[in-house]
Amino acid sequence: TPASHRQSRMPDPALGLAKPAHRDGGNRMAKLPPEEIKNRLASLSGWQLADNTIKKQLKFNDFMSAIAFVNRVAVEAEAIDHHPDITINYTRVTMTLSTHSASGITEKDFALAQQIDSLAKA
Repeated sequence: TPASHRQSRMPDPALGLAKPAHRDGGNRMAKLPPEEIKNRLASLSGWQLADNTIKKQLKFNDFMSAIAFVNRVAVEAEAIDHHPDITINYTRVTMTLSTHSASGITEKDFALAQQIDSLAKA
């Protein structure tokens, strides 16, 4: 990635680790209303509403295929600065999306869900 696109990092004194700086300049996405969430979910295959998140479980032929998929998602998520909660259970991968700063589901979650679906087909 070009240096101009790399995320700036600030030290986290409590852990001694680098912590990503927020790139949105304080701009927050608006939480989507329930009806819009339902409508958008209808256009996505396999995604479900679960406790103020959208969630999908994907199944792979073997563990290494599951890990390769997670790594592809990680690259895309980092590029757009929106990170899913990921659970790996051998050949099953569960992606859970919500926008923490909005305390709910936003446009960012549906955009990432579409990217995840595209990566799953690749």
